[in-house]
Amino acid sequence: MGFKVGLALGGGAARGLAHLGVLKALSEAGIPIHVITGTSIGAIVASIYAANPDADAVIHQVESYLNSDDFNQTKLDFIRKSDQESDGKLGQLKKMIKTGFFLAISMRRSSFISEENIRSNLEKIIPSKNIEDCPLALGLVSMNLDDGKEVVFHKGNLIDKVLASCAIPGIFPPVFIDEQMLVDGSWVNPVPVTIARQLGADFVIAVDVAPTMNQGDHDFNGWNISLRANEGSRVALKDQCLRSADHVLSLNDIDIHWADFLQLDKCVAEGEQVVLQEIEALKKKTFWSRLQPRFIRRKYGIGSG
Repeated sequence: MGFKVGLALGGGAARGLAHLGVLKALSEAGIPIHVITGTSIGAIVASIYAANPDADAVIHQVESYLNSDDFNQTKLDFIRKSDQESDGKLGQLKKMIKTGFFLAISMRRSSFISEENIRSNLEKIIPSKNIEDCPLALGLVSMNLDDGKEVVFHKGNLIDKVLASCAIPGIFPPVFIDEQMLVDGSWVNPVPVTIARQLGADFVIAVDVAPTMNQGDHDFNGWNISLRANEGSRVALKDQCLRSADHVLSLNDIDIHWADFLQLDKCVAEGEQVVLQEIEALKKKTFWSRLQPRFIRRKYGIGSG
């Protein structure tokens, strides 16, 4: 059957553009990807690449989209600007108005951005085909909002499944598939290493683009305490996922707002750089893992860490 390398792309919103740099650098280093999985922004990048395994072409495609009028109509820039208003009185007033506008919409509707909006934009970068028709084995992760369980897609309409995997609660609407209400897969499997193994990967590289917890935030009112507790749960779940990978590429310190998708060049460069820094260790791990029979690797976890 041959030795298969899997790549598990995690969630992290705009920071996930760094996945593109990772793909480009791995390709240039001669490390082939046979299986790719993703959740949230990782699902978007994984899907585009699985449909056309050419990193340079994918980067060009994403860049063209981000520079188009279609992207400007997604309202993501509105969210970014509302979070980054200045600390002056006028800036605070603007932020309060925009935040109130956001909350008012969220209370009346299931999301800030409509499904029609996000679907029409995804159609600009994701081909209209089924997952099973992609050249690479692809697995996407979502969460069933009814029971909180993981839902994994490895077949079916590509755009529908990507929508379900990246439906950030409150920002994008839930997606209904097979009578299930589905949202962003990061809530159950933020870096889907296990899915890559289920699809046949012998060696799995995990790419972590989610930020670490902010150590300097000491404004402990009730709302911030609740947010911080949720963030702690997210970090713990992510760390559990990463422990099952054979190699982890960490890009948690990319200094951009989560909704700032106009920092493509910076993110791609960060992704390339982390691969260049670890390429020798990665090549050694894949070399030794390749020498081990599959049943030994699976039984003793050889190559993990």
